[in-house]
Amino acid sequence: MITTFNPSTNKVKTTTFLDQGMFIYLYDMYFDRIYRFIYFYVADQALAQNITSKVFHEIWNELPNYLLEKSSIIVWLYSIVYSNLLEDTWTEGLVLKQHKELLLEFILGSDKDGLKI
Repeated sequence: MITTFNPSTNKVKTTTFLDQGMFIYLYDMYFDRIYRFIYFYVADQALAQNITSKVFHEIWNELPNYLLEKSSIIVWLYSIVYSNLLEDTWTEGLVLKQHKELLLEFILGSDKDGLKI
């Protein structure tokens, strides 16, 4: 178990080894796919790297709160991706190339692990 302190929120967070293992698994399994997906939308390497970093930071922070009963892990991951894409493309004044429906088709598409890439 790891305990960390976030000075900006004055909160202590305890992370279990299970959370760490799951994060490592998600990072190893989905980092490249998430980066490529983001890059497809923003067409800017630095911005794609920045958004991908924010996505995995949010995944790390929210992983202890994830509930399998609420949604599949891939839907949860890409909802984080989508919210970060919207936030950063809005901030940067960019327009997403496609609509939300394309994102949903991408997320819910079928191959061996639920992604079409």
